[in-house]
Amino acid sequence: MKVLFRSLLSIAAALAWSAAAQAQDTPAEPAPAAPQAEKPQAGELASVQTLPSLNEEQRGVVRKFVGDRTTAIVNQTAEADKITAAAKAVSELRTEYGRSSASQAFREAYVAMCLEVIGPVYKSAKLTPATQLVSFLASLNELPASKLFIEALGDERPAVRAAAASGLRGLRQKLVAAGGSAANDAIDALRDAGKRETSAAGLQSIYAALNYGEAGAAADAKRNASAVLEILDARSEQYASKQVRGAGAETVGLALLRTMQASLSDAEKDRLIVSTARMLFYSLPRYAGDLMNVNDKLDSPLRIVERNQIEGMIDECERVLKSLMKPSGDEEPNLSRAIREPGKDAGERAVNIRNEAGKWSKLLQAKTSQKFEFEEAPATP
Repeated sequence: MKVLFRSLLSIAAALAWSAAAQAQDTPAEPAPAAPQAEKPQAGELASVQTLPSLNEEQRGVVRKFVGDRTTAIVNQTAEADKITAAAKAVSELRTEYGRSSASQAFREAYVAMCLEVIGPVYKSAKLTPATQLVSFLASLNELPASKLFIEALGDERPAVRAAAASGLRGLRQKLVAAGGSAANDAIDALRDAGKRETSAAGLQSIYAALNYGEAGAAADAKRNASAVLEILDARSEQYASKQVRGAGAETVGLALLRTMQASLSDAEKDRLIVSTARMLFYSLPRYAGDLMNVNDKLDSPLRIVERNQIEGMIDECERVLKSLMKPSGDEEPNLSRAIREPGKDAGERAVNIRNEAGKWSKLLQAKTSQKFEFEEAPATP
């Protein structure tokens, strides 16, 4: 019995040793390889994209690529496949320019070909493709496009003008760095465009493009501030005559010029007071007429937007006037509080607004020798 037990123990030990040895001899299964990022496919311009310089034949390859996609954008119609083809063409134009492997020589040639092809085409293209083409050039953010943007500020279509202004906004630092008249030419063009602009979106884009301080670009501060003031002067005449197109955009322009007041002369500050007062006394009756009663839950989104725009305009006008005139004590108006405090009823709120407007009327007449009075406005339909 003892012999049998020893035999069984020997067999068990042998089996255990064999299993251990087999485990050591059998290599462990390798961990699954980490998925590798898919390499971007080479584009149609791969043969010329990395070259240190491009000859005329190679530039022709780029020209054809840009031309084919520009044609697809220009020829789009309301049909779904045409719209898709145009969107694909815009995407391809951006992708080929933005490849990390692209040489500086390629990028310079690419921009030159884009301007050569798109420059004559966008003017006669329909609204959507024209806007897409100018917006595409703006996305490149390349200085040579600035002349096209300046030209496009005179386009008859507001969306194209807004895209051109956005292009100049993106180039602010490069325009200043270029030296010479580059930044001044852009500022002057934006000033002239702003004085004749009729759309709120276009005006907001122009004011934004004139905000060189936002971009940390050291443009001619006096020229920059004077340009914004000239636009506000011209626009204020429309407010005074109650023939405003694109009303409300001046909230952006006033806020911008408030940050640039140190660059204005005393005479220019006086002009700004008058311009701002015109806008304020256009906005107040419109607000007190019926916009102050717009309900966020009951009224249409358009009415709510209109009310918010007018409130923002009143707020910014008052900020500008306070910063320039510095009223204090009991004579200091507070329209921002009056338009937001409900009062006991709508009648009391309207009276409070008129009372604060009356304070501004008195201050402004003493400062400018001009009358600014609260005139009742018809209810907005």
